[in-house]
Amino acid sequence: MKDSPSSVLSHPATNLLWIATALAWLTWSPFDFGAPRALIRFGIRGITPETVANLLLLVPLSINVAEMMRQSTGVARALMWTVVATMVAAATIELVQLFVTARVTSMADWALNSAGGAAAGGFWLIWQAPWPRRSRWLAAASGSMLVPILMLHAYTLTKLPSAFDPSDWSDDAVVAIGEEVGGLRPLIGTVSDASICSEGAFGQACLAATASREEAAAFNRLVDDNRHVRLEAQVVSESDEQRGPARILSYAVGPGQRNATIGVDRRALLLRMRTSFTGPNGVYPEFVLLDAMPRSTSVHVVAEYDDGEVALSSDGGNGPEGWRLRPSVLGGAWVWTRIRQLRGPTGWLLVAFTAGALFMPFGLVIGAWPGMGGMGQWWAWAAVAAAVPVASLATGLYPRPMEVLASLLAYGLGVRAASGRRDAEDPPGGPRPAEGSL
Repeated sequence: MKDSPSSVLSHPATNLLWIATALAWLTWSPFDFGAPRALIRFGIRGITPETVANLLLLVPLSINVAEMMRQSTGVARALMWTVVATMVAAATIELVQLFVTARVTSMADWALNSAGGAAAGGFWLIWQAPWPRRSRWLAAASGSMLVPILMLHAYTLTKLPSAFDPSDWSDDAVVAIGEEVGGLRPLIGTVSDASICSEGAFGQACLAATASREEAAAFNRLVDDNRHVRLEAQVVSESDEQRGPARILSYAVGPGQRNATIGVDRRALLLRMRTSFTGPNGVYPEFVLLDAMPRSTSVHVVAEYDDGEVALSSDGGNGPEGWRLRPSVLGGAWVWTRIRQLRGPTGWLLVAFTAGALFMPFGLVIGAWPGMGGMGQWWAWAAVAAAVPVASLATGLYPRPMEVLASLLAYGLGVRAASGRRDAEDPPGGPRPAEGSL
């Protein structure tokens, strides 16, 4: 018997592959729901949308585990393993969140995840509906995981294109070297050859500490026209305990309102730049290059914005180091959060989880589509290969080849899993009961 797309989404084995990927992406991406900045939280903060979301988070996983277990063992044993699997999954989520920027490990979240998932699994095992009816509900519950994923990506595409672009720079800002405007956050050390400049097709100019308001306004317009600004200096930091950050070069109105600033936070180089996303103080996020400022060492540091790309570099430490970062479709999880810091290009892991969450379920469906011939499969592969470049070009983002490859791998994994089920005559655990049987 050939599987239909919906019946493939009712196979627990294939469902769990994509549900685990989607859960990893949803729970280990740097969301920030306004939680207190504690490392671990214990209490439940009332009945909120977050509380409800935590109760429902593991429902798709738990009912798939329950269905898989009921096909191979008795109800009591199936319930035991469902509860254990749900609690272990919830604990794994919270444990990893200890190491994820902007996430808070919460015993309350663990309890809500476990309770909601275990209750759903128990109800599923008690529910004695015929298989065809159960399969439709299983497919719907598994497919529901796509809703928050697609919603968050739609939000991403509205925010990412301008996330790094300087915006609303104040003409009242002035340049301060070695301290913040107003005399705050002084650097313990020395600064020389500091400059803030813009260059490009519309001209080249640097802004002096003695510049007038009119000169600052002209410089801000040049930054907008050129889509370029560079802050650089030669710095010696005499302390590894400077926080705040201690200012190297600041182009600001005051401590809470800036256009752009580079500073030192312990041994890290920080860039704060005002954009439509980072806000008036340029701190959500701020850009960080770790281990760039060794103590008592003369270091040349550069922070640069160039046509949508941000770069930080330092010739200190163990030699020249730096990174360049441009927003991209699958590497923009940080845009959903008031994340505090960005530390360079998105790695393969986050891109892989994002690609899996988006493209694996489509591979499961297309791979099981009845009558899908070779030409249809080729068109589907071509559509997946084009999805990231088209979305990137449509929104003005940078298409990254690694993201196209990750999309194809995730889609292919879904197709392969679905193909294995499509050619199977029976579900795991034996033949499906006939319509209307118990």
